Amino acid sequence: MKKIITASEMKKILASQNIDQLKQNLKIKKDQDIFKLLLNYLELILNGFDIKYRSLAYKIIGFLEELSVEENTNLIDKCNIMTLQKEKAISLIKKVNKKERTSDKKIVFLKDLANRLENLEINITYNVKSPAILANYNIVKYIIFKVKNINFSKKLIDKNAYLINAFNINRENILFLIVEEYLKAIDDYAKNNNIYNLLYYDEVLESILKEEKIKKDREIIERCIENIIKYDKTKNKNGKEKRKSIYWYKHLIKKLDNPCYEDDITELNNMYGVSFIFNPEIIREGHIKGYKQEFVPIDDSDNDFIITIDDESTYDRDDGISIKKLEDGLYHLKIFIADPNTFCENNDSILLKEAKRRNETLYLPDKIIGLFPDEIVINYLSLDEGKYRLAREYNFLITASGIIEDFYITKKKIIVSKNYSYEEANKLIKKPNSKQILETMENLSEIDNIISKKHIVESSYLKNKTTSEKKIEIYMTFLGNKLAEYCATRGIPLPYRHYVQHANLNNCGINIEELPNSDKKEYTKIIKDIEKINLSAVYSINNKSHEGLQYAYYCQPTSPLRRSADILVNECIDKFYFDRINDKEASAFEEYLQNEIEYLNDKRHKAVKYIEKYNKAKTRSIK
Repeated sequence: MKKIITASEMKKILASQNIDQLKQNLKIKKDQDIFKLLLNYLELILNGFDIKYRSLAYKIIGFLEELSVEENTNLIDKCNIMTLQKEKAISLIKKVNKKERTSDKKIVFLKDLANRLENLEINITYNVKSPAILANYNIVKYIIFKVKNINFSKKLIDKNAYLINAFNINRENILFLIVEEYLKAIDDYAKNNNIYNLLYYDEVLESILKEEKIKKDREIIERCIENIIKYDKTKNKNGKEKRKSIYWYKHLIKKLDNPCYEDDITELNNMYGVSFIFNPEIIREGHIKGYKQEFVPIDDSDNDFIITIDDESTYDRDDGISIKKLEDGLYHLKIFIADPNTFCENNDSILLKEAKRRNETLYLPDKIIGLFPDEIVINYLSLDEGKYRLAREYNFLITASGIIEDFYITKKKIIVSKNYSYEEANKLIKKPNSKQILETMENLSEIDNIISKKHIVESSYLKNKTTSEKKIEIYMTFLGNKLAEYCATRGIPLPYRHYVQHANLNNCGINIEELPNSDKKEYTKIIKDIEKINLSAVYSINNKSHEGLQYAYYCQPTSPLRRSADILVNECIDKFYFDRINDKEASAFEEYLQNEIEYLNDKRHKAVKYIEKYNKAKTRSIK
């Protein structure tokens, strides 16, 4: 074992540009021998540590990293020696007072050295192609890059930092590969408005950058930033695409350069395409259509007593109900839903297009960003009492035993009799103030019981709700279930709402705490099991069960003033129920519907992430 590093040896090491040149300069032939010698030099540097040896130490680490991918050196020897050197570096750090560690140049260097040694230790293990290590590495990679479920990915990142740290032979690790996919996702968002992958990789990247157990190799970070700058220059985008991209490129660079960086509200609005205001042309069109609505004939021959029950602060009332008990013992339940589709007249309406672009009303801590302009909702769309409004009327004729004798839909102009808050409705249930209210509340209580026993499984979403809130939830989920069932059994396509509760990695045989030592057969089985998992609540053109509500069929038709998914349901009903389009038109519409559903799912993820980040930014600005 060498006792010192001579000046001549230092000069030869620093002058060498690669391993071959180093071996030639030091007159050593075998990789194994040069590897041991370099580790010996590193040990000498650490034993008699002096900051002047920093350049030499970095050079040695670089050569060790280059040698670590070679398979003709002994794994156990390399790992044992590497661990020893790492522990020496850590012990030197611990000798310095904690308060001085952040400013001491020696400590900054030693910390970096310890990180590089730990990464090197991992890379040696990974690159000898240990079957267990490789299988687990591939599982993690598969879940991050193929399954793309953020909960799975976060758990695996947290529990398997050593795999995230590992480099391949090109000195690329999972962080590097994530940035590559991130850049592709920015392109997809700029060109096609597909944002799911972009939001997913942004969240995965954030998890990695904030995980203390994962080493943030500065060389990798710098290479990533360099690639981002190069990538942007190679892409030919039109003006709109370039504007959408540039905010995300800047965000990505800032995030890599400073893991604690957070976007402000203006940056978030630019990145997520959120606008607090509406184009004046959109509002103008809304007023023109509202004026036309005055000439729509009124059909109040049914003389329905229609009520709405909402939160006291609600200004966009989109659902109402009426109930009659007929002489033959049948109950005639009508559910009225605001009808922006008929109001807008056709899908070319810029008002309707803007609502679809926004996708859903955003409820922020200090404001509400609506699907439609507030003045258009209040003046023409909301089911306000005493105002004639366009609505879809869903009719149910139900027996006392809960059998649905008939179901049909009409579109008409209605007038709402009364708007109630939940609190007012709860009081009227206990103490009606008129004969009409008494009759309505009694009939509603009877139909509640009938529907609940025959058609509703009370889920957790109904717990801790007042009586009137439960009533409205029951009617609206009942409508979503029965409309979906009606359409599914008749081959009418819809954006069906699909949700599975029990998807988790343990169901696949993967223990988050410790990945299995998987052989190839076991690894293949795990991957196949993962692919079978239904990952989250999504819209789908193919009907699937909604386990959360325990329905075999479900869609969302009840809030078209707040969700564009409900507007899309209306489109489907218009095409297949009212217009009865031909097979050729149906085929074209289904292709359009599939694209719209993909956009719905994409935008839903976008809204959730935007609200989360907006809340954080707002909290920071208040502080």
